[in-house]
This record gives sequence, structure tokens and C-alpha cells, in this order.
Amino acid sequence: MTNPLQVSPEPLLALALRKLLVLVLIAYSGAIGAADKSPNSELPSTVTYSDHIAPILRDHCIDCHRPGQIAPMSLTTYAEVRPWAKAIRKEVAAKRMPPFHASGPLGRFSNDLRLTDKTIKLINRWVDAGVPRGDLRNAPPLPIADSGWSLGEPDLVIDFPEYRVGGKDRDENVYRFAPFKFPHDVWVRTIDFSPRDNRVIHHASIYFTEPGDVVPETPTTGLFHQFNFNTLDRIWHTWGPGMQPHAGYQGAARLIEKGARIGALFHYAPMEEEAIDRTSVGIYFANGKINKSVGILNFIADDLKIPPYAHAYSLAKEAPIPDGIEITHFWVHMHLRGRSSKYIFHYPDGTDEVVLDVPNYNMDWQPMYYLKDSIKAVPNSTAECISVWDNSADNPQNPDPSQTIRFGVRTQDEMGGGIIFYLKDRAPEECVSVVNGIAQ
Repeated sequence: MTNPLQVSPEPLLALALRKLLVLVLIAYSGAIGAADKSPNSELPSTVTYSDHIAPILRDHCIDCHRPGQIAPMSLTTYAEVRPWAKAIRKEVAAKRMPPFHASGPLGRFSNDLRLTDKTIKLINRWVDAGVPRGDLRNAPPLPIADSGWSLGEPDLVIDFPEYRVGGKDRDENVYRFAPFKFPHDVWVRTIDFSPRDNRVIHHASIYFTEPGDVVPETPTTGLFHQFNFNTLDRIWHTWGPGMQPHAGYQGAARLIEKGARIGALFHYAPMEEEAIDRTSVGIYFANGKINKSVGILNFIADDLKIPPYAHAYSLAKEAPIPDGIEITHFWVHMHLRGRSSKYIFHYPDGTDEVVLDVPNYNMDWQPMYYLKDSIKAVPNSTAECISVWDNSADNPQNPDPSQTIRFGVRTQDEMGGGIIFYLKDRAPEECVSVVNGIAQ
């Protein structure tokens, strides 16, 4: 006799399968919802040059990728960009471009050119779609003045005399001073450097003279200590590959005194053919109330002695951090054997802070590292700059690992260290109101 309360196993199995199917569908729906919230789902369905790619290139690329600059091709228009689309995708995916060698999160430095993962995916989607042009009327205007000056037309342009460089792989470091003399005192907000031909100069450091300085009237080779003043203490600006000019800081300016001249230490790297250097410097006058002074801390490893085949020779330089300053930016400099550089702040409570880390130094790219938010000095602190060189045969740029390497100006020599730039509040009686560079 059949028990009326007994249920056939077939309906139970069917019920269980239905429940399992419902659970699978719920899980699948949840996965779809999660996918919709992924970075890819945040990308526009249609990516065009005019609306999406042009703004990226404007903000991250065209300081170098425009006519007359260091990059091998210009990327300022759709017609220029289209043939290079796949190459651009490859370079940004590998994070070789745009070049920026400081480590750490995005956003710490105001001139950080690195792309977010979302931006890289945006470029990838654009290339996959066949590089759609879009409406070019929507493309952003280029932030480059017609004259080629990134900060706009300067208030004053000073030309250096022409200088013939290159030929027979000559490697020169030359001090040159422009003949122009300032006719009166003037407050300067910032400067820009225009070498006209970027093949010619590897990098340059720019100075202004002061009363009593004696400078040569003809190009002079040698080191920084040959004059009656230390040029390292007078550095205003350094220029190198990939370096963007900076507009300066609110309330900060430097006084150029009447009769001063501008000079620079030019490093002309080896070139097979001869060329003419026609460098100009753009001067931008200050306006408004000047209540901050500008200063530098130098870290020059001029006592380096790198043994043959040394894989990681390290040298540290320290300096006390002046009280009451705010650090705004950094620069590091080495030559072919440069491997890494790091700035560490040591605080009086015994703690340390790495404020700049360049783990993979590249001599071909020597930007300033401008902090988005300045660092206020902690009283009684010190700054340490640690430079590391690779003189081994594993370094593909090393011209001769068997040599003991010392400090020198030639490319095959070495340099090391860098500069910390800072601002400091002026005393009330030192503040001045300025109109077009002239104190009122």
C-alpha cells in the first residue's frame, strides 16, 4: 500500500534543479552588474579623436610632440596622429610614454605625464574602432603660442650669439653669456628656454650675473668653479629633454639687477654632423605683490669615484633644510651610468620620508619634478640626496666599464646629485609691489 505522504523522487529532483537554475541566473546577473561597474564600462561607447584623444595628447604629449621640439614626430592634428595610432597604443600600454620617471601615485607632481589605466584603455578602444576622427570643431585648442613659447609670448626675449656645434662627435660643455645687459632693475616671475634646434643641446643650466661678477666674453669650457662666483648658487632654470616650462608661483619673483647678464652652461652632446645653436631665453616679468623669495639647495656629488664594473655605486649628500621654507620642486642629474636617485628628509623625531624616488634614471629625460602641494619645512630637519650609478657591463649605455669614473663635464664622465627649489616668505619690509617687472 502506498503511503499518501510519500513524494515521488522525480518532482523533488525537478524542484532542486529549478532552484539551482534560479541561483545560477542570479549569480550571472550579479556578474553582469559587476562588469557594468568595471573601468571598461565607464568608457564611452564611441571614442573619437576630437572628443577624447586630442585632449589627452594636448595635456600629456605635445610639449615634445610638436614642430621644433625633441620628439621625432608631431602629434598636434588628426592627420599627424592617425598614422601613429598603433604605435601610440603600444607605447602607452607599455608605459614607456609619456615619460616620467618618479615613482609613487599619480597626482603628487603637477607635471606628472603618466596616464591612468582608464586613459590607456580609452586609447586602446579608439584604435580598435579604427581611429574615428569625430567632429574636429570639438577638438580643444592647442595651448601653444604662435611663436612656439609654451607660456605665451615673453615680455623680453634674449638671444645668445650663434654657436657652431657637433662634427667629429665632439662632446662639449661650454659657458656662454648673452651680450644683453638689463638697463634697470627688474623682477622676473619665470623664464623659458628655446634652443630652436633640439638636436643640438642635451641640457643647459641658466644663470644671471650679479654686480661684481666677471664673465668671459667668448665661449669658455670647464667646470663651474672657474669664475669669481659659484655658478651653482646662481642656477635659475635647467632645461633638458622633456622638460616643460613652469609659470612660476603666486607672489614669488627674483630681482635681476641693472647691468646683469644672462649666461648658461650648455652641454652639447656628440653629433656626427655640424649644426648651429641659436638659443633664446624668454623672460616673463612679475606683477602684483612680491612677498616670497626663491632659493635652492645644491647636492653635487663632485667627489664621486666609481670603481670599474661596480653595479650599484652609491653616494649620499646631505644639507640642512632652512627653517620656514616650502619646497616646490626637485631636479636630479647624472650621465650615462646613472641608475637611480632619491631624496630623503630626516626629521628631528627620528623619522624619515622619501619625498622623491627616481628608481630608473634615464639621462635622455631630465625633467623638473614639480610638487602639486609644496612641502613645508620641519624645523631642524635635513635633506639627503642619494645617487646610484651602474658602471657594470650590464649597463647598455656604459661606454667602458673597465674605467674608474670621476666627476666631470663630458658625457663619458659622471655627475650626480641635484637641486631642491624652495620659496620663503619675505619680511614685511622686503615685500614690494610690481607692475610689468618694475617696482612701484
